[in-house]
Amino acid sequence: MAEKKKIGALWLKEQHGGGMHQTGEIDLPDGTKVPIIVFRNGFKTATNRQPDHIIYIREDRPQSQPTRQDDSDDEHGGAPSADEVF
Repeated sequence: MAEKKKIGALWLKEQHGGGMHQTGEIDLPDGTKVPIIVFRNGFKTATNRQPDHIIYIREDRPQSQPTRQDDSDDEHGGAPSADEVF
């Protein structure tokens, strides 16, 4: 069996509303680290072929900037609610 090469790691985080998501980094072959955030796919059902989780590139906000409440312009219908995550 070929040796497995680690390309990143994820950490479980609790959301403010009580749900869970994962954050971490993917290490690209050129040495670049890509910060990511992973949410459970709220559109997944028992009968469709949607993925279980969706991965986004994480864009950290400066600490002084207020958190945006409306993510309705997101291509996947905005940020998932707490009960949609994990």
